[in-house]
Amino acid sequence: MASSCTIPSNPDISGVGVRAAIYTQNLLCFVPAIWALWDGKVTTYELESAEAHSTTNLILAFAVLISTIFQVQTLGLSNYHASIVLGLSWMNNTNAFVYFLLYLKYKSQEDVEDPSSQRGPRG
Repeated sequence: MASSCTIPSNPDISGVGVRAAIYTQNLLCFVPAIWALWDGKVTTYELESAEAHSTTNLILAFAVLISTIFQVQTLGLSNYHASIVLGLSWMNNTNAFVYFLLYLKYKSQEDVEDPSSQRGPRG
């Protein structure tokens, strides 16, 4: 007697397009970090760019978690799909860690001038 254990499909969470988009976005967010570290020096522009990418991914991770909470309340969610959502959210949060590492590198550079110490003509 053959029994099949199937998990009902939920393309809004485990669909190929959704996961491919998040994987691609996360991989592409590593490009500015690698580019910033290529010459061994992190500039202010590179740090701000990494911050913008990191903030975007954190907002996306938060949005995915909020939509998951609504789906649990309305349609329910299997453990399989919950683990996919948590994995995707964790992956999005990884970019915040990459930004943190770039920030540490930026602060550890000796020749970095503090932007708040620059004064204009009235300063």
